[in-house]
Amino acid sequence: MLRLRFTLLFLLGALLFSYASNNDDSGKKAKTLPQNTIKFDYCDNLIYLNAFIDDINGHFIFDTGAEQLHLDSIFYANNNFRYEERTTVMGDEASNLKIINCIKNKINVKANGSILKSKFTPILDIKKITGDETDGIVGGRLFSNNVIKINYITKSISIYHSINELNIDGYKKIKLKKTIEKINAPSPYPYK
Repeated sequence: MLRLRFTLLFLLGALLFSYASNNDDSGKKAKTLPQNTIKFDYCDNLIYLNAFIDDINGHFIFDTGAEQLHLDSIFYANNNFRYEERTTVMGDEASNLKIINCIKNKINVKANGSILKSKFTPILDIKKITGDETDGIVGGRLFSNNVIKINYITKSISIYHSINELNIDGYKKIKLKKTIEKINAPSPYPYK
């Protein structure tokens, strides 16, 4: 189920945000990434970002369907993070109802000069689901009120304050429906 969700998110991202080339306005390839751009690795249909939590480097899945930052429990324990405001909630992790530890402090996620802020961070057993290389999940809500451009060729995510900052010539608008921070797009293929 989780793999299907990531696959669908990948397809949505590819349809909505991917650009066909890595050209800036002059047609030359950029030598350094702009301040608002985060490099990513693409592995097994997942986007992995290298980011810092409290100056500790981690490897995080970028998931537009996740609401916030999620930290893996082993990554959290091994790095001796100290957050005073913690709580527990009853939640669903990998289809098992359990008590989930959460951090209520604001956590800064830093990647290539971009700083994303998480207000509520669950600590989950993510490595059990995705493998040892995953230290957490960076959710789409961290990008709220911004426009993101995912470029699969340059393996980069760019963050913009407005769609007017992007050159969208040659792209066709599709009608999207936003409900409770989720974006729904029509599929060209009927679901059976």
